[in-house]
Amino acid sequence: MLKEIPDPPARHTAFGSFRKRIVVWFLALVTLTLVVLILTTRTVLLSGVTDGANEDVTQETEEFTTFAAEGRDPETSEPFETPERLLQVYLARQIPGPDEALVGVVDGQLMQMANSPRPLQAGEPLVAAALENRAPSGVFDHPDLGPVHWATVSVEGTDTALLVARFTDSGRAGVSANLRAISIISLGALLLAAGLAWVVAGRLLDPVRQVRTAAAGLDSRRHGQRVPVPEHGDADTIDLARTFNTLLERIDTADDAYQGILSRLEVQLRSWLDRIRQRAADTGDATLRAEAEEGARVLATVTALTSLTVGSRPSDAAVTVAAESVGRDVEKQLIAAGLPVALVSNVHDATPVTLNLDAVTLAMGEAARFCAGLSTPVELGVEIKDDALSLWARERGVGCDSGRLNQLLDWRPDASHPEGQQAGLALLRAVADAHGGSAWAQSTRGLGTVIGLDLPVLTTGEVDS
Repeated sequence: MLKEIPDPPARHTAFGSFRKRIVVWFLALVTLTLVVLILTTRTVLLSGVTDGANEDVTQETEEFTTFAAEGRDPETSEPFETPERLLQVYLARQIPGPDEALVGVVDGQLMQMANSPRPLQAGEPLVAAALENRAPSGVFDHPDLGPVHWATVSVEGTDTALLVARFTDSGRAGVSANLRAISIISLGALLLAAGLAWVVAGRLLDPVRQVRTAAAGLDSRRHGQRVPVPEHGDADTIDLARTFNTLLERIDTADDAYQGILSRLEVQLRSWLDRIRQRAADTGDATLRAEAEEGARVLATVTALTSLTVGSRPSDAAVTVAAESVGRDVEKQLIAAGLPVALVSNVHDATPVTLNLDAVTLAMGEAARFCAGLSTPVELGVEIKDDALSLWARERGVGCDSGRLNQLLDWRPDASHPEGQQAGLALLRAVADAHGGSAWAQSTRGLGTVIGLDLPVLTTGEVDS
C-alpha cells in the first residue's frame, strides 16, 4: 500500500484557462442563439413559401369558378356553349407566374398555352395524381422539384376541369440562398463575438491577473511580504490586493503565534529535561534515564519545528551544501544517535542543495527509527530524481499495516499511539512542506517499508564553507 502526503499547492494559476472558459461559454451561448435564429428563420421562410403557394392556388380556383359562372364568350357575348370554349377563353386571358401551371383537361387531353412557363404533359405523375385523386386539392411530392400544390375545378355537369399547379422549388431555392447568406453573416458575427469576448474576459479578469503577477514576484520563503496596492488602479484591483494582503497578514500572525508557542514549549521542555537528567544522575534510576532519552527526542523535534515556519518558509537554519555530502552527514548523525543504519545509495556529484540539514536529519532519524522498530539493519539512500533531492529509509522483510502507517503520517494525533514516534513521523511532513517538497511512505507486509522525502532543493548557489 502507498501513502503519499499531498504536495503543497503548486504556484500555477488558471488565469488563461479561466479566460478561455469564459470565451468558450460565451461563444457556445452565441452559437446556440444563432442556430436557433437560423432554424426559426428557415421555418418561417418555408412556411411563407407554403402559404404563398396555397394562396395562389386558391386565388386561381376562385377566379375560374367566378369566370365559369359569369363569363361571356367574347365573340357572341353569350354564355359559353361548350366547356372547351370556356377553358380556351379563360386560359387565353391568364398570365401564369413563373412557378404556376394552368391546364385544361378535356376528355383526358390537356389544353394549355404554348408559352406556359411550367408546361405539363399528359400522363406525368403530377397530372395523374391530381386527376385520379378524389380530393379537389392536395400536395404532390415531386422527386426533383419538391412539393407541388395543386387543385382541380370541374365544370359542372361535364368531364372538363381546370388543373392549377403551383411549384415551390424556386421559393425553396430562394430560402436556401437567404439562409446561406444569413449563415455567413452569423459566422462573421461569431468571430466578432469571439474577439469581443476575449477582450471583455481579459478586462474582467485584469484585477486577478495584476494581483497574481504581483504575488508571483513575492518570495514565499520570506516573512512579512505584501502585494503592492496600486495607488491609481481600479477599485476591483485595489480591493482584491487588500484582501490578499489581509490573508497574508493572517498567515504571518498564525506563523508568529506558532513560533511563539514552540519557543515557549522548547524552553519548558529543556527545563524539564534538565531536571529529569539531574534526578537520573543523582538516583541512577534506569526509568528516569529512559525518560530523559525520550525527552531529548521530543526536545529535538520541537527544536527542529522551531527552525521551520508555517507557509513553506524555511528559516535562517538553511545551508547550501554539496548533494554528495548530505547522505554521509545524515548517516553519521544517525549512527551517533544509536540507530542501526547504513548508507547504501548516495549521490556522486557536487550539485549544490539548499536545505535545513538539521531538520532533515532529524526527520530521517524518525523514519529510520520507525523502520528499525520493524527490522534491522535500516538502509539509507539519497538520490537526485526529477530535479529534486530524494532521501529514504528502508527496512526489508517485515512491513507493517498500511492503516497504522497512514495514521502515523497524518497530522492529527492518534489516541491509540500516543508515544513519541507518533509526532516523529509527522515531522517528515513539516520538513517537506517547509522545503516545498513531499513526504511519502510505502509498506507491504512481508516485504518491507520505505519512508522518504522528496525535496526540490537543487540550487545554483555556492556551497557554504
